[in-house]
Amino acid sequence: MLLDAGPLRVCAFRRLWTAGIVTGLGAQLTAVAVPLQIYEFSGSSAWVGLAGLVGLVPMAAAALWGGALADVRDRRRVLLTTTVGIGVTSLLLWAQAWADLRSVGVLLVLVGVQQALFGANSTVSRAVTPRLVRPELLSAANALQSVVLLSAGIAGPLLAGALLPVVGSRTLYLADAIAVCATVWAVWRLPALPPVADGGGPREPVLRQIADGLRLVRRRQVLLTVYLCDFAALSLGLPTALFPQLAAETFHPSDIGVLYAAVSAGGVLAGLFSGGFTRVRRHGVAVAVSAGVW
Repeated sequence: MLLDAGPLRVCAFRRLWTAGIVTGLGAQLTAVAVPLQIYEFSGSSAWVGLAGLVGLVPMAAAALWGGALADVRDRRRVLLTTTVGIGVTSLLLWAQAWADLRSVGVLLVLVGVQQALFGANSTVSRAVTPRLVRPELLSAANALQSVVLLSAGIAGPLLAGALLPVVGSRTLYLADAIAVCATVWAVWRLPALPPVADGGGPREPVLRQIADGLRLVRRRQVLLTVYLCDFAALSLGLPTALFPQLAAETFHPSDIGVLYAAVSAGGVLAGLFSGGFTRVRRHGVAVAVSAGVW
């Protein structure tokens, strides 16, 4: 069946979803430009891989923090703050490129800050959607947002690869910062989204909520195993650290966009054939095999 566009009849969700298309494309421009610059400055894929680690740790920590914060603060304000922060870091990335600092250290710091903001922003954004659409439209809304993410993951790198030889990484950063303005506008137009009352009892502190969540995962071995398997596959087996070197030494520099787009295209292809996975009985084996193939 075709994708259900029912949630787009809700004005607030439609604005946020449409802005997400623009911002998602912009984010992919930076996602291609940063590793390319790091490889250009250092000449080493190890530094590109380190940038991924520098971004992963704060992003994971901030995602936990953002989820807990969304339960005790106005979600609109948290989303607006993190979105503006992402835009500011994109401007700072543009500034370092414009000033020709050629500093891997500066890039790593900016990557860490931006990924932390992105982690919190993503978690809060997912928590906002149920407040904008009716429960029966939530699945369709999530599907629409997934389409944006996957489409941007393909179109954005291809666009970056086409633009890099013409305008350079500096302009890509600036384009990303401008694209973020679309989501800032959409979030600004949202109504207030205060925490939902939970019977009048006192709310637990954010850190305690995070600790409770971690304890729950630790007690449920299935969840812990799946998370660790996924983390190991994505952190230790992700080939993107090699893409700048492959583009420079094996392929053509403009082909870097194709390499990054191929990762998202593979996700789309797997989704098209995912119906068979619903009939798998031994889910642990399926997860292990998938991680091994990856």
